[in-house]
Amino acid sequence: MASYFYAGFVPTLLRALLVIQVLEFSHSKASTNCIGAEREAILNFKRRLTKPSRHLLSWTGDHCCKWEGVKSSEEIGHVSKLHLRNPCDGLEKCGLRDLSSNALDALISEGLTRLARLQNLNLSRKNLIGKIPSDIGDLRHLESLDLSKNKLLGEIPPSISNSDFLGRLEISFTDLLGLAPSGSHLSTLEDQSVFRGNDGLCGAPLVKVCPRDDHNKMDR
Repeated sequence: MASYFYAGFVPTLLRALLVIQVLEFSHSKASTNCIGAEREAILNFKRRLTKPSRHLLSWTGDHCCKWEGVKSSEEIGHVSKLHLRNPCDGLEKCGLRDLSSNALDALISEGLTRLARLQNLNLSRKNLIGKIPSDIGDLRHLESLDLSKNKLLGEIPPSISNSDFLGRLEISFTDLLGLAPSGSHLSTLEDQSVFRGNDGLCGAPLVKVCPRDDHNKMDR
């Protein structure tokens, strides 16, 4: 009986120890796998905020992959998702919560384009001001971009067409001007609602025709 017990117990124990070692290795790898340049890019964005929301309090230390709203690829450690959308779509969902605590009131930092492996960027409803970074197209792995309901200015950078994987774009109610973005990979452009609140936008797929100067820019 005793020999049978040990014969079954030892292999089971070894398997358990192996699992623990694998888990410890995975944890240590995830805890240290944070690209320094990408961490600094995110912190630079935070420094420019005048009213940082409370969930950004977790943005401290070296392990940016553990910060709230930040997700990374476990394989290579690059930041793959930055999600800072205002969680309240209306007062009926927020009760009497102070909505100003969710405002960011900041420029979109060009440093965010250093997040080379970023796939999902959601900065909607954040009172962001200024222009979309001209090098937004450097985010070539970007699949989803939501900048809706902000106080943006100027035109949509042509470089956005460089993001070959960008399948979802939401820019409604941002007061942008100029040519609407184009690209066969931008499937959401078929839905005109993504352009609402941007009377200054023109060109296909919109009905509004652009002035001659805008057409010249498009042909260059």
